[in-house]
Amino acid sequence: MKTISNIFDKSSCKAILTLAWPLILSTCSNVIQQFVDKIFLAQYSQEALAAVMPAGMLVGAVVCFFTGTVGYVSNFIAQYRGAHSKHEIPVMINQALIVSLVFGLVVALFSLFPEFIFVTVAKHDLSLAYLETEYFKPMIYCAFLPICMSSIAGFFVGIEKSHVILWVSVVCTVFNIIFDYIFIFGKFGVPEMGVAGAAWATQIATALACVIFFVLYYSKYYHNEYNTRIKWKIRYDLIKKLFYYGVPSGIQITMDLLIWTMFILLIGRMSVVELAATNIAFQVDSIAFMPILGIGTAVSILVANELGKEDKKSLGATIKNALLISAVIDFVVLILFLTIPKILIRPFINTAEPDLELIQISVNLLRICSIYIFVDGFGIILASVLRGAGDTLFIMWTMFICGIFIIVLPAYYATVIHNVYFGWFGCLTYLFVICFIFYLRVKAGKWKKIKIIA
Repeated sequence: MKTISNIFDKSSCKAILTLAWPLILSTCSNVIQQFVDKIFLAQYSQEALAAVMPAGMLVGAVVCFFTGTVGYVSNFIAQYRGAHSKHEIPVMINQALIVSLVFGLVVALFSLFPEFIFVTVAKHDLSLAYLETEYFKPMIYCAFLPICMSSIAGFFVGIEKSHVILWVSVVCTVFNIIFDYIFIFGKFGVPEMGVAGAAWATQIATALACVIFFVLYYSKYYHNEYNTRIKWKIRYDLIKKLFYYGVPSGIQITMDLLIWTMFILLIGRMSVVELAATNIAFQVDSIAFMPILGIGTAVSILVANELGKEDKKSLGATIKNALLISAVIDFVVLILFLTIPKILIRPFINTAEPDLELIQISVNLLRICSIYIFVDGFGIILASVLRGAGDTLFIMWTMFICGIFIIVLPAYYATVIHNVYFGWFGCLTYLFVICFIFYLRVKAGKWKKIKIIA
């Protein structure tokens, strides 16, 4: 009979968890930041809170493509480091930063027509559209900040210094909360800015995070190790590589966001109760899956590093142990979803006047989540393996085609027959299908032959 020590490889598990836990806590820090944003805006006015949700989703949909594209630089850094080509690392980071600045200018163009988006297309009330525009413009004007931060943060993730990401995220969150309070409500002599204040608080805190990252990047320690103060020079061959592997990654992240947004919008056609229950289930599910997402990012970096080293033994151990760690986390989440679903959804329920139908549907949806919990975790790990290797085009097309035909179309049909569970059955099927496809792709091994730094 195998013992735990025989099943898990200690060195491989240590490498995964050491890289992953700061990324998990960093994500938690960002969630806290967004949560406090919403609390302050809710205290300011319900209209402000209502305006920030659609405007924020639109900003996210626009910016995530660009951050996803330049953020792929971390995989290049990991492979260069594995291949002992440290001299290429600062050169690649410089290309990502150059691309980030150009992307920032492109995104800024969206600030020219927010009224068209919110009034003409979305057909929102003029007072709501005004508040949405107030939030949207500062976020878009300064979009180069999160895009540049994604590039420079990619350096620290790629060299497996994820603790730097954590501490910068904590500092950014603390200052964002402070600036939120000052700018939204107009404290300490600063004029009251409302929703615009929330946007400027976010961007100033992001600017501070960028400054910290750059100070560390150009510090004596990292300069001695990686020659970070190298002269800037445009390398079109490296930019082309970043686009070839990064753009599919950016598109995949954007399409994933849009597909799930379409799913939620379609469910919203049924009734407020079904929509609210779906949002509650997604909120609980997303919080529960933060550790898996951190593990996935760690796996992507370790796979890239090991491919650079051409270390096939460590590569196999990383994949195996990541799946085992995912299974342990999934099992804990499964137990929680099945045993205490009402406790998990309680923060989202009005306890003064509880809606029994909302509670029942939310509990049922969490039970559906418990069915796909393992395949979702495994799918994230397997996709991360492929992403680390550079098989981003395959991931993009798989998730896009499956998302349209297995999530969106069943969700639309669910609105016709007015059955929220049918729509969720599409989600369940989608996760099983893409997990199986990614398993076959990883097993085939073609991804091992991809050389993103060749």
